[in-house]
Amino acid sequence: MPSSVKPLWLMTLLLLSAPPQNVLEAQSNLTIGWAELDVASLDDGMSRLGVLLPKALMKATSFISERYVPQTESAIRSLNSVNIEVEKARDAVSAARRKRDLVSISTRDPAKRAADLRSAQAALDKTIAALDLLLLGQNGISDDTPSVASVLKLWNGHENGSLLPPVGVPALVCAENKLDLLVHGKIESIGPYLIVELVLYIAATNEESWKAAEYAAFDDMDGLVASLDRSLATALAGRDFGRVFFDVSPEIAEIKVEGKDYPGNNLLFYSQGSYLATVSASGYRPASSRFAIVPGTDTRVELKLAPIQEAPVFIESFPSGASLYLDGALMGFTPLELSGAAFPRVLTARMDGFDELRLVLRPGLDSGRVVLDLQASDGLVYADRFEQAKGAFYQSLGWFILSLPVTVLSYGTFNSYMSLVSSSPSVSERTQNTLTVYYYGSQTVLWISAAVSASLATNSIVRLVRYIKAAR
Repeated sequence: MPSSVKPLWLMTLLLLSAPPQNVLEAQSNLTIGWAELDVASLDDGMSRLGVLLPKALMKATSFISERYVPQTESAIRSLNSVNIEVEKARDAVSAARRKRDLVSISTRDPAKRAADLRSAQAALDKTIAALDLLLLGQNGISDDTPSVASVLKLWNGHENGSLLPPVGVPALVCAENKLDLLVHGKIESIGPYLIVELVLYIAATNEESWKAAEYAAFDDMDGLVASLDRSLATALAGRDFGRVFFDVSPEIAEIKVEGKDYPGNNLLFYSQGSYLATVSASGYRPASSRFAIVPGTDTRVELKLAPIQEAPVFIESFPSGASLYLDGALMGFTPLELSGAAFPRVLTARMDGFDELRLVLRPGLDSGRVVLDLQASDGLVYADRFEQAKGAFYQSLGWFILSLPVTVLSYGTFNSYMSLVSSSPSVSERTQNTLTVYYYGSQTVLWISAAVSASLATNSIVRLVRYIKAAR
């Protein structure tokens, strides 16, 4: 079979198995590297800015996780990728042709040579068909290639906090480190000011897609970052975007945008429009608000939730006249009616000569009427009362533990005499009487020691309850 003629089934199989070019692009990753800025003209005391500024900008633009590759850049990147595959396919054709020629001159058996030649020719046809398919795709790539999103990932060295060294030739740096994008630049001093020049270099097109120059004071790092981060983020994303920032009260509120959980400031909008935000929190009435997004600008939305009002709570105390504090704020004196709330609150009652009483008012459980029974104070503060209860518990526990050996020994003695009395029926009457006396005596000691241990155990339990109550 001539090598220039491809079997129809082979061409069809290759066409069906080749993934569409746009799918390959959509699944690709782009690696971005950040380099130290050239600070050769700065004093040694200011040279650290060459590291601090790139790291600050890297953090400020970290919310950009995808890049919408422009059409020209996408076409060139696709063409470069296909060219690499074409060279590999040509190498495969050359290798298959050499293998076929080697079979024709090295195999002496005619039958085996014919069979091996058929196999080698089939392999050669397959590689040639693959090459033709790649050449067809190469010719079909144009600037009309649709813009697709590619995932941006940082250069591996940035994981440990390292930056690339100051850049001389961006193309060489990208080739050596397998980078698709490179942020580099320099800092110079002009009188009392700094001038910072930054560049975003695209390896595929060998072009600077973004360039900026900013003036700043020596001590205005934050202002310098703020003046550069937005335009640099837009260049990294490949298109304008908008962001929304929420000021919500309470801070624990859950935010949803168009029914989906709000992922924080990383949510980017690439098209102009109106969006619905809903905010909810336990114990508060939900709220919603529409906000408009214009790519290239940021939007701030403020939402304050109103607490759900529960039935009021009437607080009494015995004796009356106690000061009532709700979440630390003085509300008045008992008897007093407090407004209800849909969330827990801490109520504290204080009165001279009585212990402070604190409890949690829970919605639905402590509604209506609450009566506080104040206990006369013993003159101790909480820490002293706690230590007193703690000491009493451990002392009672110690006495209980000390009583246990006596109880165990008395039980052993009683058990021994009981065994002797039951197993010695043939002893003399005098010996039998002695054993009986010892038997009842040891039994009496056992009951007394057991009763003492039981009472000490009960006392320990009582002290433990008081200890727990004091801790609370």
